Amino acid sequence: VELIKDFKGKVVLIDFWNTWCKPCRKALKDMTPLKNAMDGKDVVFLYVADDSSPLKEWENTKSSIKGLHYRLTSAQSKPLMDKWSFAGIPSYVIVGKDGMVKDFHTGFQGVEYYRAKIEAELKSPTPSSY
Repeated sequence: VELIKDFKGKVVLIDFWNTWCKPCRKALKDMTPLKNAMDGKDVVFLYVADDSSPLKEWENTKSSIKGLHYRLTSAQSKPLMDKWSFAGIPSYVIVGKDGMVKDFHTGFQGVEYYRAKIEAELKSPTPSSY
């Protein structure tokens, strides 16, 4: 809730990843064209890593990833992962403009999957309040 509280009326894709995760890093790269295509739209890309990513490496890596970045402690990230029963990373949550979780899963589903989910949420009516 705290991670998305400032994004009322926007679609939020939350990407749980870490610097040492090769599938995570490949997915981040694969998503670049989609992020560019969503520029100027009501979409927020939010990235959550934990302290298993070395701080310096995380800082260097995040500078090349367009979006908002959070580095949580393991104690902070574990409840989030448990909430959606994520089996590992990368894991994703899509939050609609109404602030409700629309999709969550472990494993990269492909760019077109996320494009379709995001575009569907962008077409939904914007709520007057959460």
